[in-house]
Amino acid sequence: MTSILNKSRLNMLIVGPGAIGSLVCAQFQEHYNCYAYAHRPDLELAEQLINHSDSPAEAKQQSLQPSLTTLKWQAHTSIPNLSIDIIWVCCKAFHSHRMTQQLLQQHPKAIAILLHNGMGPQQALSDEFAERVLWGATTCGAVKQSSHVFCQTALGQTQIGYPTPQPLPTLVKQLIDDCSQTTPFLGLTANPNIQQVLWHKLLANSVINPITAYAQCNNGDVLAPEFTADVAGICQEVTHLMRQQDIKPPADAVAFVRSLAQLTANNRSSMAEDVRQARKTEIDFILGFLLEQARQTGFATPFISRWYQRIIQHSQTDA
Repeated sequence: MTSILNKSRLNMLIVGPGAIGSLVCAQFQEHYNCYAYAHRPDLELAEQLINHSDSPAEAKQQSLQPSLTTLKWQAHTSIPNLSIDIIWVCCKAFHSHRMTQQLLQQHPKAIAILLHNGMGPQQALSDEFAERVLWGATTCGAVKQSSHVFCQTALGQTQIGYPTPQPLPTLVKQLIDDCSQTTPFLGLTANPNIQQVLWHKLLANSVINPITAYAQCNNGDVLAPEFTADVAGICQEVTHLMRQQDIKPPADAVAFVRSLAQLTANNRSSMAEDVRQARKTEIDFILGFLLEQARQTGFATPFISRWYQRIIQHSQTDA
């Protein structure tokens, strides 16, 4: 691929150039040089992103024609001695700590924004790199339509911030401003209470991901009567752990999870797909993280423990 480096622009590195990574590239490529972290030698970058000006559901209902965005990124190895300003971490949670640590050490002026699932790496990286690490969560989504094409499936919101409220770096504020002036692939906003956002997302993932992975079903099937007791039990245990961390849980945790399952009823969780394809899951960073929090306080979590063991055993059986 011919280099499209613009030396007057800042350089952005996207770790995990998959679904969310493609949205990051599409969002910022007009203002930044976008590079994908080549974490494996056979990496093939997507070339196009199909998106709608409105939500995909509304676009389908109104028979709107989707637009096609050409992704202008390239592997970071194509430019020797490349200096990186922003690192977006969109890879699996089990890769995020090591990769982010190495890249922040390699690029001492860079700021990292973590968008991976689960929790654990955020805390460790913030302890080591302090203000150079921001936490994030997104409700945006995309799926791979072919080897070189992604299709945006959800136009949501991407929230970023520090684990404790403090002013954002000027460069990050500029990112948010740039995002507001272009096509909203990410819906980037600042949130001084990002820990609560991530814990609420963890609550939903702790229910939906293991159940759909074990039962190999869509998100909406979590609403079935056979899972009612498990949904309630996991929610009760997670909200207790949240309060121990001084995190305010949803007013009705079960209703919160059920509403998200209904909203994404036809979707399949990433963990369900990982189990189906015999890939490593992020269970250690979802239920495993919660079990560690419970161990530190001596709190019994029979529902979380049972579902953690089910996924571990199920994954080993399918491997």
